[in-house]
Amino acid sequence: MHRLLVLTLLGLSAVALAGAPVKGKGGAAKDAAKYIQVFREKDLDAMDGAIASLAALGPAVVPELVKALGDPLPMVRSQVAAVATKLGPAAKACVPALTKGVTDADADVRWNSANALGAIGKASAPALSALETMTKDPLPPLADAARDAIAKIKAAQ
Repeated sequence: MHRLLVLTLLGLSAVALAGAPVKGKGGAAKDAAKYIQVFREKDLDAMDGAIASLAALGPAVVPELVKALGDPLPMVRSQVAAVATKLGPAAKACVPALTKGVTDADADVRWNSANALGAIGKASAPALSALETMTKDPLPPLADAARDAIAKIKAAQ
């Protein structure tokens, strides 16, 4: 019931959160802001749907992603980085914020930021130094994510 109420308040349908993009008035930016708001909730199923829906909206949402990568909530930054991963090279405008993300205090933000930089590829070359530093992260999965991102970026050059 709570989830339905939250979705109704946000102006989103359950179908939209299952992966179909919202066709709202105001275009991709307004729709993106609604989906990004979902990341502030603690409903993981809704978050997965919001990630898929944002990615389905395509490159038009990138300016909103760039803004959201500076959000004070780590969950928002982490999930937005996951969207950038799905967009790949189309999310190249996110590279500066994602580069900052690999040094974030939150492990999920670091992991998702590294994955996004790797998925973006060639345009992430400015992040190589930060990723090299991340290879020394004391958490092995994070160090591995940094190494994988570096390999993808170098392979794309």
